[in-house]
Amino acid sequence: GYPPNLQVLVEGVRDVRSAKGAKFYFLRRVPHDPLAPVKRDDEGGWGLRSYDSTAQNPREGQDVFDVYSKVRGKGLNGIAYREW
Repeated sequence: GYPPNLQVLVEGVRDVRSAKGAKFYFLRRVPHDPLAPVKRDDEGGWGLRSYDSTAQNPREGQDVFDVYSKVRGKGLNGIAYREW
């Protein structure tokens, strides 16, 4: 399934095929949303979307299926940052 939060991608996930309990690591750190102001302990400033929610109405839930920018505004192409 999908991770319960972004920090799991940094801390690693146990490889069930490994007798030694090795882990898979997906990120060195949670990247910060480059459009958002820097804050501590905010999972990079990202909005989190669970698998059970739609792209048009993202909601947090039991897992993290996708991330989006929470910054209001539009890019030079006219598309809202949260839709990129």
